[in-house]
Amino acid sequence: MAFIQQIPQTALVTSMPAVRAAFLAIPEVQRLQVALEGTPYIIVGGAVRDMLRRPTEMPKDIDCQVALPNKADVELLMKKHYSEEEIKVQPIAVTVGKATERIDGIDLLVAQPNFEPAAVENDVNALMFDLEAGTLIDPFGTGLENLRAAKFRIVETDMEAWYSYQMPGRKNNGKAPRLLKMLNM
Repeated sequence: MAFIQQIPQTALVTSMPAVRAAFLAIPEVQRLQVALEGTPYIIVGGAVRDMLRRPTEMPKDIDCQVALPNKADVELLMKKHYSEEEIKVQPIAVTVGKATERIDGIDLLVAQPNFEPAAVENDVNALMFDLEAGTLIDPFGTGLENLRAAKFRIVETDMEAWYSYQMPGRKNNGKAPRLLKMLNM
Protein backbone atom coordinates (compact mmCIF):
# COMPACT_ATOMS: atom_id res chain seq x y z
CA MET A 1 0.00 0.00 0.00
CA ALA A 2 3.09 2.18 -0.09
CA PHE A 3 2.13 4.06 -3.25
CA ILE A 4 -1.51 4.63 -2.29
CA GLN A 5 -1.06 7.90 -0.50
CA GLN A 6 -4.61 8.78 0.42
CA ILE A 7 -7.39 6.28 0.79
CA PRO A 8 -10.83 7.41 1.93
CA GLN A 9 -11.56 7.57 5.64
CA THR A 10 -14.18 4.90 5.04
CA ALA A 11 -11.51 2.40 3.90
CA LEU A 12 -11.04 -0.89 5.66
CA VAL A 13 -7.74 -2.80 5.45
CA THR A 14 -7.98 -6.48 6.35
CA SER A 15 -5.19 -9.04 6.59
CA MET A 16 -6.01 -12.06 4.41
CA PRO A 17 -3.11 -14.53 4.34
CA ALA A 18 -5.23 -17.24 2.67
CA VAL A 19 -6.05 -14.93 -0.25
CA ARG A 20 -2.38 -14.00 -0.52
CA ALA A 21 -1.47 -17.69 -0.66
CA ALA A 22 -4.14 -18.33 -3.31
CA PHE A 23 -2.80 -15.53 -5.53
CA LEU A 24 0.79 -16.70 -5.03
CA ALA A 25 -0.21 -20.23 -6.09
CA ILE A 26 -0.89 -18.90 -9.60
CA PRO A 27 2.24 -19.41 -11.75
CA GLU A 28 1.57 -16.23 -13.75
CA VAL A 29 1.41 -14.19 -10.53
CA GLN A 30 4.63 -15.79 -9.31
CA ARG A 31 6.33 -14.75 -12.55
CA LEU A 32 4.89 -11.23 -12.31
CA GLN A 33 6.08 -10.91 -8.73
CA VAL A 34 9.64 -11.64 -9.87
CA ALA A 35 9.32 -9.14 -12.74
CA LEU A 36 8.00 -6.41 -10.43
CA GLU A 37 10.43 -7.02 -7.56
CA GLY A 38 11.10 -3.65 -5.95
CA THR A 39 8.19 -1.97 -7.79
CA PRO A 40 5.04 -1.53 -5.69
CA TYR A 41 1.82 -2.83 -7.21
CA ILE A 42 -1.66 -3.91 -6.18
CA ILE A 43 -4.12 -6.36 -7.70
CA VAL A 44 -7.41 -4.62 -8.44
CA GLY A 45 -10.98 -5.21 -9.52
CA GLY A 46 -12.51 -8.42 -10.75
CA ALA A 47 -9.59 -10.69 -9.89
CA VAL A 48 -9.86 -9.65 -6.25
CA ARG A 49 -13.64 -10.10 -6.31
CA ASP A 50 -13.33 -13.52 -7.96
CA MET A 51 -10.59 -14.72 -5.62
CA LEU A 52 -12.67 -13.74 -2.59
CA ARG A 53 -15.76 -15.47 -4.03
CA ARG A 54 -13.99 -18.67 -5.10
CA PRO A 55 -10.47 -18.91 -3.65
CA THR A 56 -9.84 -22.33 -5.18
CA GLU A 57 -10.50 -21.10 -8.73
CA MET A 58 -8.02 -18.98 -10.62
CA PRO A 59 -9.37 -15.67 -11.95
CA LYS A 60 -9.44 -15.56 -15.76
CA ASP A 61 -8.33 -11.93 -15.87
CA ILE A 62 -5.91 -10.19 -13.50
CA ASP A 63 -5.45 -6.43 -13.42
CA CYS A 64 -2.72 -4.69 -11.45
CA GLN A 65 -1.94 -1.06 -10.79
CA VAL A 66 1.82 -0.54 -10.91
CA ALA A 67 3.69 2.37 -9.29
CA LEU A 68 5.42 3.53 -12.47
CA PRO A 69 4.89 6.91 -14.15
CA ASN A 70 3.73 5.70 -17.58
CA LYS A 71 3.08 2.71 -19.86
CA ALA A 72 6.48 3.07 -21.52
CA ASP A 73 8.17 2.47 -18.16
CA VAL A 74 5.93 -0.55 -17.53
CA GLU A 75 6.78 -1.95 -20.96
CA LEU A 76 10.51 -1.36 -20.48
CA LEU A 77 10.49 -3.19 -17.14
CA MET A 78 8.48 -6.10 -18.55
CA LYS A 79 10.89 -6.53 -21.48
CA LYS A 80 13.47 -7.66 -18.94
CA HIS A 81 11.26 -10.61 -17.92
CA TYR A 82 8.91 -11.37 -20.82
CA SER A 83 9.53 -12.01 -24.52
CA GLU A 84 8.27 -9.60 -27.20
CA GLU A 85 5.43 -12.02 -27.99
CA GLU A 86 4.31 -11.94 -24.36
CA ILE A 87 3.95 -8.15 -24.15
CA LYS A 88 1.07 -6.28 -25.73
CA VAL A 89 0.67 -2.53 -25.30
CA GLN A 90 -3.04 -1.75 -25.08
CA PRO A 91 -4.71 1.69 -25.00
CA ILE A 92 -4.89 1.78 -21.19
CA ALA A 93 -2.64 -1.10 -20.08
CA VAL A 94 0.34 -3.28 -20.87
CA THR A 95 -0.71 -6.94 -21.02
CA VAL A 96 1.91 -9.55 -20.15
CA GLY A 97 1.89 -13.30 -20.53
CA LYS A 98 0.37 -15.55 -23.14
CA ALA A 99 -3.36 -16.16 -23.11
CA THR A 100 -4.18 -19.72 -22.09
CA GLU A 101 -7.33 -21.63 -21.19
CA ARG A 102 -6.69 -20.64 -17.57
CA ILE A 103 -5.87 -16.96 -17.93
CA ASP A 104 -6.15 -14.21 -20.53
CA GLY A 105 -2.98 -12.49 -19.32
CA ILE A 106 -2.22 -9.87 -16.74
CA ASP A 107 -3.05 -6.23 -17.43
CA LEU A 108 -0.67 -3.72 -15.88
CA LEU A 109 -2.10 -0.23 -15.47
CA VAL A 110 -0.16 2.83 -14.40
CA ALA A 111 -1.25 3.34 -10.80
CA GLN A 112 -3.72 6.13 -10.43
CA PRO A 113 -5.90 5.00 -7.54
CA ASN A 114 -8.98 7.14 -7.92
CA PHE A 115 -11.35 7.19 -5.00
CA GLU A 116 -13.64 9.84 -6.48
CA PRO A 117 -17.09 8.22 -6.28
CA ALA A 118 -17.98 9.17 -9.88
CA ALA A 119 -14.89 7.32 -11.13
CA VAL A 120 -15.66 4.10 -9.29
CA GLU A 121 -17.83 1.44 -10.88
CA ASN A 122 -19.13 -0.03 -7.61
CA ASP A 123 -17.90 -0.90 -4.12
CA VAL A 124 -17.20 -4.58 -4.87
CA ASN A 125 -15.13 -3.94 -8.01
CA ALA A 126 -13.22 -1.22 -6.14
CA LEU A 127 -11.62 -3.85 -3.89
CA MET A 128 -7.81 -4.04 -4.08
CA PHE A 129 -5.30 -6.55 -2.81
CA ASP A 130 -1.78 -5.67 -1.69
CA LEU A 131 0.03 -8.94 -2.37
CA GLU A 132 3.20 -7.90 -0.54
CA ALA A 133 1.35 -7.06 2.68
CA GLY A 134 -1.32 -9.74 2.24
CA THR A 135 -4.07 -7.20 2.85
CA LEU A 136 -7.40 -6.45 1.27
CA ILE A 137 -8.10 -2.75 0.80
CA ASP A 138 -11.82 -1.92 0.77
CA PRO A 139 -11.78 1.80 -0.10
CA PHE A 140 -15.44 2.46 0.62
CA GLY A 141 -15.79 0.09 3.57
CA THR A 142 -18.74 -1.82 2.10
CA GLY A 143 -17.26 -3.88 -0.75
CA LEU A 144 -16.28 -6.99 1.19
CA GLU A 145 -19.52 -7.06 3.18
CA ASN A 146 -21.57 -6.59 0.00
CA LEU A 147 -19.59 -9.25 -1.86
CA ARG A 148 -20.35 -11.72 0.93
CA ALA A 149 -24.04 -10.75 0.73
CA ALA A 150 -24.05 -11.05 -3.10
CA LYS A 151 -24.79 -7.32 -3.44
CA PHE A 152 -22.92 -4.26 -4.65
CA ARG A 153 -23.32 -0.53 -4.14
CA ILE A 154 -22.72 2.35 -6.50
CA VAL A 155 -20.81 4.75 -4.27
CA GLU A 156 -21.63 7.91 -6.26
CA THR A 157 -24.87 9.54 -5.11
CA ASP A 158 -25.35 11.46 -8.38
CA MET A 159 -26.13 8.86 -11.07
CA GLU A 160 -25.61 11.36 -13.89
CA ALA A 161 -22.10 12.15 -12.60
CA TRP A 162 -21.41 8.42 -12.28
CA TYR A 163 -22.65 7.69 -15.79
CA SER A 164 -21.01 10.73 -17.42
CA TYR A 165 -17.58 10.35 -15.80
CA GLN A 166 -14.94 9.99 -18.52
CA MET A 167 -12.53 7.14 -17.92
CA PRO A 168 -9.05 8.07 -19.15
CA GLY A 169 -8.20 6.20 -22.34
CA ARG A 170 -11.77 5.04 -23.01
CA LYS A 171 -14.43 6.33 -25.37
CA ASN A 172 -17.05 5.75 -22.68
CA ASN A 173 -16.82 4.87 -19.04
CA GLY A 174 -17.93 1.25 -19.60
CA LYS A 175 -19.72 1.07 -16.26
CA ALA A 176 -23.24 0.18 -17.40
CA PRO A 177 -22.24 -3.06 -19.22
CA ARG A 178 -20.09 -4.07 -16.25
CA LEU A 179 -23.05 -3.62 -13.90
CA LEU A 180 -25.08 -5.99 -16.07
CA LYS A 181 -22.26 -8.51 -15.68
CA MET A 182 -22.33 -8.01 -11.89
CA LEU A 183 -26.10 -8.60 -11.83
CA ASN A 184 -25.56 -11.85 -13.74
CA MET A 185 -23.13 -13.05 -11.05
